[in-house]
Amino acid sequence: MKFSAATRVTLASTLFATICATGTVLFLLRSAELSAIQTLVVAGRAVAHPVPVTGIAPQAEEFTPFVAGLPLLRAQTAVSRVVVLGLDGTPMGEAGEPSSGETLAGLRGASAPLAPAGGFRRSAERTFYDITLPLFGERWASGSATSDVLIGYLHIAVDCAELHRSLRPLAIRAGAVAALLVLAWTLLIRVVARRATAPLASLARIVEDVAGGRLGRKLRAGGNEEVNRVVSMVNILVAQVNEQKLHVETGNQLLALQVEHVSAVKTAAAIAALTGAHWTAIAA
Repeated sequence: MKFSAATRVTLASTLFATICATGTVLFLLRSAELSAIQTLVVAGRAVAHPVPVTGIAPQAEEFTPFVAGLPLLRAQTAVSRVVVLGLDGTPMGEAGEPSSGETLAGLRGASAPLAPAGGFRRSAERTFYDITLPLFGERWASGSATSDVLIGYLHIAVDCAELHRSLRPLAIRAGAVAALLVLAWTLLIRVVARRATAPLASLARIVEDVAGGRLGRKLRAGGNEEVNRVVSMVNILVAQVNEQKLHVETGNQLLALQVEHVSAVKTAAAIAALTGAHWTAIAA
Protein backbone atom coordinates (compact mmCIF):
# COMPACT_ATOMS: atom_id res chain seq x y z
CA MET A 1 0.00 0.00 0.00
CA LYS A 2 1.39 3.34 -1.06
CA PHE A 3 0.79 6.49 0.96
CA SER A 4 1.08 10.07 -0.18
CA ALA A 5 3.86 12.26 1.13
CA ALA A 6 1.39 14.18 3.31
CA THR A 7 0.09 10.94 4.83
CA ARG A 8 3.60 9.66 5.54
CA VAL A 9 4.58 12.93 7.20
CA THR A 10 1.37 12.90 9.26
CA LEU A 11 1.87 9.30 10.40
CA ALA A 12 5.49 9.91 11.36
CA SER A 13 4.61 13.10 13.26
CA THR A 14 1.70 11.39 15.01
CA LEU A 15 3.93 8.50 16.09
CA PHE A 16 6.55 10.93 17.41
CA ALA A 17 3.91 12.99 19.25
CA THR A 18 2.39 9.82 20.76
CA ILE A 19 5.76 8.64 22.05
CA CYS A 20 6.49 12.07 23.55
CA ALA A 21 3.02 12.31 25.13
CA THR A 22 3.28 8.80 26.58
CA GLY A 23 6.70 9.55 28.03
CA THR A 24 5.42 12.80 29.51
CA VAL A 25 2.42 11.09 31.14
CA LEU A 26 4.62 8.33 32.59
CA PHE A 27 7.07 10.91 33.88
CA LEU A 28 4.21 12.88 35.43
CA LEU A 29 2.83 9.79 37.17
CA ARG A 30 6.26 8.78 38.40
CA SER A 31 6.81 12.29 39.74
CA ALA A 32 3.43 12.19 41.48
CA GLU A 33 4.31 8.81 43.02
CA LEU A 34 7.64 10.10 44.30
CA SER A 35 5.95 13.24 45.58
CA ALA A 36 3.44 11.14 47.54
CA ILE A 37 6.25 9.08 49.06
CA GLN A 38 8.18 12.24 49.90
CA THR A 39 5.07 13.62 51.60
CA LEU A 40 4.94 10.49 53.77
CA VAL A 41 8.62 10.92 54.62
CA VAL A 42 7.97 14.52 55.69
CA ALA A 43 4.99 13.41 57.79
CA GLY A 44 7.07 10.63 59.33
CA ARG A 45 9.84 13.06 60.24
CA ALA A 46 7.26 15.27 61.94
CA VAL A 47 6.23 12.31 64.08
CA ALA A 48 9.87 11.31 64.64
CA HIS A 49 10.75 14.57 66.42
CA PRO A 50 13.34 13.87 69.16
CA VAL A 51 11.94 13.22 72.64
CA PRO A 52 13.71 13.39 76.03
CA VAL A 53 15.25 10.15 77.31
CA THR A 54 16.68 9.51 80.72
CA GLY A 55 18.51 6.20 80.91
CA ILE A 56 21.04 4.61 78.64
CA ALA A 57 18.41 2.21 77.27
CA PRO A 58 15.14 3.91 76.25
CA GLN A 59 12.08 2.90 78.26
CA ALA A 60 8.79 1.83 76.66
CA GLU A 61 7.01 4.97 77.90
CA GLU A 62 9.58 7.15 76.13
CA PHE A 63 8.21 5.86 72.80
CA THR A 64 4.74 7.18 73.68
CA PRO A 65 5.06 10.45 71.67
CA PHE A 66 6.01 8.48 68.58
CA VAL A 67 3.22 5.94 69.05
CA ALA A 68 0.68 8.76 69.47
CA GLY A 69 1.43 9.97 65.96
CA LEU A 70 0.90 6.60 64.26
CA PRO A 71 -2.87 7.02 63.58
CA LEU A 72 -2.10 10.27 61.75
CA LEU A 73 0.39 8.48 59.51
CA ARG A 74 -1.96 5.52 59.01
CA ALA A 75 -4.62 7.90 57.70
CA GLN A 76 -2.36 9.01 54.85
CA THR A 77 -3.07 7.75 51.34
CA ALA A 78 -1.86 4.20 50.57
CA VAL A 79 -0.28 3.66 54.01
CA SER A 80 -1.07 0.08 55.06
CA ARG A 81 0.98 -0.19 58.25
CA VAL A 82 3.08 1.99 60.55
CA VAL A 83 5.10 0.68 63.46
CA VAL A 84 7.61 2.01 65.96
CA LEU A 85 10.52 -0.42 66.38
CA GLY A 86 13.14 -0.56 69.08
CA LEU A 87 16.79 -0.93 68.22
CA ASP A 88 16.42 -4.71 68.46
CA GLY A 89 13.39 -4.70 66.13
CA THR A 90 10.80 -5.11 68.90
CA PRO A 91 7.50 -3.39 68.02
CA MET A 92 6.79 -0.62 70.54
CA GLY A 93 3.56 0.48 68.90
CA GLU A 94 1.78 -0.08 65.60
CA ALA A 95 -1.28 0.87 63.56
CA GLY A 96 -2.84 -0.62 60.44
CA GLU A 97 -2.56 -4.08 58.97
CA PRO A 98 -0.85 -6.94 60.83
CA SER A 99 2.82 -7.57 60.27
CA SER A 100 3.71 -9.56 57.15
CA GLY A 101 6.92 -10.92 58.65
CA GLU A 102 9.23 -8.01 57.87
CA THR A 103 12.32 -7.63 60.06
CA LEU A 104 14.35 -4.58 60.96
CA ALA A 105 17.45 -6.02 59.31
CA GLY A 106 15.48 -6.69 56.14
CA LEU A 107 13.98 -3.21 56.15
CA ARG A 108 17.25 -1.41 56.79
CA GLY A 109 19.46 -3.53 54.57
CA ALA A 110 22.91 -1.99 54.14
CA SER A 111 21.76 1.53 55.07
CA ALA A 112 23.73 3.46 57.67
CA PRO A 113 22.12 3.27 61.15
CA LEU A 114 21.39 7.02 61.29
CA ALA A 115 20.17 7.40 57.71
CA PRO A 116 16.63 6.96 56.40
CA ALA A 117 16.06 3.82 54.31
CA GLY A 118 13.59 2.91 51.62
CA GLY A 119 12.96 0.12 49.18
CA PHE A 120 10.42 -2.14 47.53
CA ARG A 121 9.27 -5.38 49.16
CA ARG A 122 6.98 -8.07 47.80
CA SER A 123 4.80 -10.03 50.22
CA ALA A 124 1.79 -12.27 49.56
CA GLU A 125 1.39 -11.09 45.95
CA ARG A 126 1.46 -7.46 47.11
CA THR A 127 4.19 -4.90 46.60
CA PHE A 128 5.10 -2.44 49.33
CA TYR A 129 7.45 0.47 49.50
CA ASP A 130 9.04 0.53 52.96
CA ILE A 131 10.14 3.80 54.53
CA THR A 132 12.27 3.47 57.67
CA LEU A 133 13.20 6.62 59.60
CA PRO A 134 15.51 6.75 62.63
CA LEU A 135 14.04 7.89 65.96
CA PHE A 136 16.18 10.00 68.24
CA GLY A 137 16.02 10.82 71.91
CA GLU A 138 17.56 13.79 73.71
CA ARG A 139 19.48 13.33 76.92
CA TRP A 140 19.08 16.29 79.21
CA ALA A 141 21.39 17.56 81.90
CA SER A 142 21.12 20.77 83.91
CA GLY A 143 18.00 21.80 81.98
CA SER A 144 19.49 21.56 78.45
CA ALA A 145 19.89 18.81 75.89
CA THR A 146 23.38 17.38 75.80
CA SER A 147 23.21 14.84 72.96
CA ASP A 148 20.93 12.97 70.58
CA VAL A 149 20.83 9.20 70.81
CA LEU A 150 19.31 6.66 68.43
CA ILE A 151 16.51 4.84 70.23
CA GLY A 152 14.60 3.10 67.43
CA TYR A 153 13.03 3.33 64.00
CA LEU A 154 9.72 4.37 62.46
CA HIS A 155 8.56 2.02 59.71
CA ILE A 156 5.93 3.12 57.15
CA ALA A 157 4.67 0.48 54.69
CA VAL A 158 3.14 1.96 51.54
CA ASP A 159 0.85 -0.28 49.47
CA CYS A 160 1.98 0.35 45.88
CA ALA A 161 -1.29 -0.92 44.38
CA GLU A 162 -3.28 1.46 46.57
CA LEU A 163 -0.91 4.29 45.71
CA HIS A 164 -1.40 3.62 42.00
CA ARG A 165 -5.19 3.54 42.47
CA SER A 166 -5.03 6.92 44.18
CA LEU A 167 -3.14 8.26 41.16
CA ARG A 168 -5.65 6.82 38.65
CA PRO A 169 -7.73 10.04 38.34
CA LEU A 170 -4.54 11.97 37.62
CA ALA A 171 -3.54 9.35 35.05
CA ILE A 172 -6.95 9.61 33.33
CA ARG A 173 -6.81 13.40 33.18
CA ALA A 174 -3.21 13.40 31.98
CA GLY A 175 -4.01 10.75 29.35
CA ALA A 176 -7.04 12.69 28.10
CA VAL A 177 -5.02 15.91 27.83
CA ALA A 178 -2.21 14.04 26.06
CA ALA A 179 -4.68 12.44 23.61
CA LEU A 180 -6.19 15.85 22.80
CA LEU A 181 -2.76 17.33 22.26
CA VAL A 182 -1.76 14.46 19.97
CA LEU A 183 -5.01 14.86 18.01
CA ALA A 184 -4.50 18.61 17.66
CA TRP A 185 -0.89 18.04 16.62
CA THR A 186 -1.97 15.45 14.04
CA LEU A 187 -4.57 17.77 12.52
CA LEU A 188 -2.08 20.64 12.40
CA ILE A 189 0.60 18.51 10.74
CA ARG A 190 -2.00 17.13 8.31
CA VAL A 191 -3.04 20.61 7.22
CA VAL A 192 0.54 21.84 6.95
CA ALA A 193 1.67 18.72 5.07
CA ARG A 194 -1.20 18.92 2.61
CA ARG A 195 -0.50 22.59 1.93
CA ALA A 196 3.19 21.86 1.50
CA THR A 197 2.76 18.85 -0.80
CA ALA A 198 -0.29 19.98 -2.83
CA PRO A 199 1.86 21.88 -5.41
CA LEU A 200 4.11 18.84 -5.75
CA ALA A 201 1.10 16.60 -6.40
CA SER A 202 -0.12 19.04 -9.05
CA LEU A 203 3.37 19.10 -10.51
CA ALA A 204 3.36 15.30 -10.76
CA ARG A 205 -0.01 15.36 -12.54
CA ILE A 206 1.06 18.00 -15.06
CA VAL A 207 4.26 16.06 -15.80
CA GLU A 208 2.09 13.03 -16.52
CA ASP A 209 -0.06 15.19 -18.84
CA VAL A 210 3.04 16.43 -20.66
CA ALA A 211 4.25 12.85 -21.07
CA GLY A 212 0.82 12.00 -22.50
CA GLY A 213 0.88 14.92 -24.91
CA ARG A 214 -1.71 17.02 -23.05
CA LEU A 215 -0.20 20.48 -22.81
CA GLY A 216 -3.24 22.57 -22.00
CA ARG A 217 -2.91 22.59 -18.20
CA LYS A 218 -1.10 25.21 -16.17
CA LEU A 219 0.01 25.08 -12.56
CA ARG A 220 -1.04 27.71 -10.02
CA ALA A 221 1.50 28.96 -7.47
CA GLY A 222 0.38 28.41 -3.90
CA GLY A 223 3.31 27.06 -1.86
CA ASN A 224 6.46 28.55 -0.45
CA GLU A 225 9.02 30.49 -2.44
CA GLU A 226 11.00 27.44 -3.58
CA VAL A 227 7.88 25.54 -4.67
CA ASN A 228 6.50 28.60 -6.49
CA ARG A 229 9.80 28.94 -8.34
CA VAL A 230 9.60 25.31 -9.48
CA VAL A 231 5.95 25.81 -10.53
CA SER A 232 6.89 28.88 -12.55
CA MET A 233 9.75 27.03 -14.28
CA VAL A 234 7.47 24.09 -15.09
CA ASN A 235 4.84 26.42 -16.53
CA ILE A 236 7.49 28.07 -18.71
CA LEU A 237 8.77 24.65 -19.81
CA VAL A 238 5.26 23.46 -20.67
CA ALA A 239 4.58 26.68 -22.60
CA GLN A 240 7.81 26.25 -24.56
CA VAL A 241 6.98 22.61 -25.30
CA ASN A 242 3.49 23.65 -26.38
CA GLU A 243 4.94 26.36 -28.63
CA GLN A 244 7.37 23.91 -30.20
CA LYS A 245 4.51 21.51 -30.73
CA LEU A 246 2.52 24.20 -32.54
CA HIS A 247 5.55 25.02 -34.71
CA VAL A 248 6.00 21.36 -35.58
CA GLU A 249 2.30 20.94 -36.34
CA THR A 250 2.31 24.08 -38.51
CA GLY A 251 5.46 22.90 -40.32
CA ASN A 252 3.86 19.52 -40.89
CA GLN A 253 0.77 21.15 -42.33
CA LEU A 254 2.87 23.36 -44.65
CA LEU A 255 4.92 20.37 -45.70
CA ALA A 256 1.76 18.42 -46.41
CA LEU A 257 0.44 21.31 -48.54
CA GLN A 258 3.73 21.54 -50.45
CA VAL A 259 3.72 17.81 -51.07
CA GLU A 260 0.14 18.03 -52.24
CA HIS A 261 0.98 20.96 -54.52
CA VAL A 262 4.00 19.19 -56.03
CA SER A 263 1.92 16.09 -56.55
CA ALA A 264 -0.79 18.13 -58.30
CA VAL A 265 1.78 19.82 -60.55
CA LYS A 266 3.35 16.51 -61.47
CA THR A 267 -0.04 15.01 -62.16
CA ALA A 268 -1.03 17.96 -64.38
CA ALA A 269 2.25 17.75 -66.27
CA ALA A 270 1.81 14.08 -66.85
CA ILE A 271 -1.72 14.58 -68.09
CA ALA A 272 -0.58 17.39 -70.41
CA ALA A 273 2.20 15.23 -71.78
CA LEU A 274 -0.15 12.35 -72.48
CA THR A 275 -2.70 14.67 -74.13
CA GLY A 276 -0.05 16.29 -76.35
CA ALA A 277 1.24 12.93 -77.47
CA HIS A 278 -2.30 11.79 -78.27
CA TRP A 279 -3.05 14.78 -80.52
CA THR A 280 0.27 14.46 -82.24
CA ALA A 281 -0.52 10.91 -83.14
CA ILE A 282 -3.92 11.91 -84.54
CA ALA A 283 -2.41 14.68 -86.67
CA ALA A 284 0.05 12.26 -88.14
